[in-house]
Parts: sequence; C-alpha cells; structure tokens
Amino acid sequence: TPESFVTAFQSSRQRSIDWVKSTQEDLRGRVSGTMDAYQYLVLMSAHTLRHTAQIQEVKQDAKYPR
Repeated sequence: TPESFVTAFQSSRQRSIDWVKSTQEDLRGRVSGTMDAYQYLVLMSAHTLRHTAQIQEVKQDAKYPR
C-alpha cells in the first residue's frame, strides 16, 4: 500500500540519517566502485529529490489522478 511504502521509506531514511550523524567512519576512505561513501550519500539525497520532483510533476498534470 502507499502507506506501507511511506513508512518503510521513512524508516530506511531515518536509519541513514542516524548513521551519518553518529559514524566515525572515514567516508572519503570507503570506496565502492568509482565513488566513496560521502559521494554515495550525496547521490542518495539527489536521487530522492529527483523522484520527489517527478512526483510533483505528475501531480500537476490535468489528468492526474485518472
């Protein structure tokens, strides 16, 4: 359901926020592929913002929610 999705997303997001606030890890020293952990966290934020913008765009359509 949409409600369960929102709850799961918020829970996952909060875990990420809590980890970022409390970690002592070297985010620049943890590399996965071509990005370090800091870059990955920035990407996560940008990705969420992009999806939010897409949702807002869809909701502005005159045919929404049909």
